[in-house]
Amino acid sequence: MQNNVEYDNGYGILVVDNNSPNESFKNISEDNKVYTIKNKINSGYSVGNNFGAKYINEHFPECKYIAITNPDVLFLKAQI
Repeated sequence: MQNNVEYDNGYGILVVDNNSPNESFKNISEDNKVYTIKNKINSGYSVGNNFGAKYINEHFPECKYIAITNPDVLFLKAQI
């Protein structure tokens, strides 16, 4: 993950590791706006998405929007 994300917009990032077989999950550094969670089993793409959405709903009830993306998505500042 690139470390040039600006966080002055009030948004946060949740990265869900859907029980990947490698240790890539450990390469993501957490800070006050990047959160990481790991699923114990890989039940597929949609279950991983729901796992992350449930976490957000339970821990960040003030959250109004969730954007589910893949690792190859790049958000430009003007798009957010």
